[in-house]
Amino acid sequence: MVFWVVFIAVVVLGIAVKVALSRGGEAANPRLRGYGVVIDGNLVKSHGTTLGPLAGARAEATGGTSRHTLTRVVTVVGAATKRTRAAVIVTTANGGFHQKNIQGASELRRAQAWVIRFNTIAAAEQRHAVRAPGAPDVRTSRGDGRG
Repeated sequence: MVFWVVFIAVVVLGIAVKVALSRGGEAANPRLRGYGVVIDGNLVKSHGTTLGPLAGARAEATGGTSRHTLTRVVTVVGAATKRTRAAVIVTTANGGFHQKNIQGASELRRAQAWVIRFNTIAAAEQRHAVRAPGAPDVRTSRGDGRG
């Protein structure tokens, strides 16, 4: 009996590894995933379509609008609850754009935390981005590298 349980577990794990490896590259191990957006290496993707480079990308969670419906205002419990609508927006430096609508105050708080993680990863990527040949060095006051 134990033999068959171990055998089935090994077969299932083998299939899972094969599927993960068939995805290939860094897509099988994204740096951040959420709200329809995946950071795959140094690219931002949305539903399999590349939005643009991670360097220069930015995410934002809009301030939610809330409203009370008449039934919520009338009830005691409902008065403490409200419907919150917001959106998570991701833009890239080359004009790529993705928007995901969200509802609820708790979902908005989770989205704000995700936005902070996304922007932190994007800022780190921007810092390590390669400077274009002939572009001025922004660390110097004159821009010509002589100080």
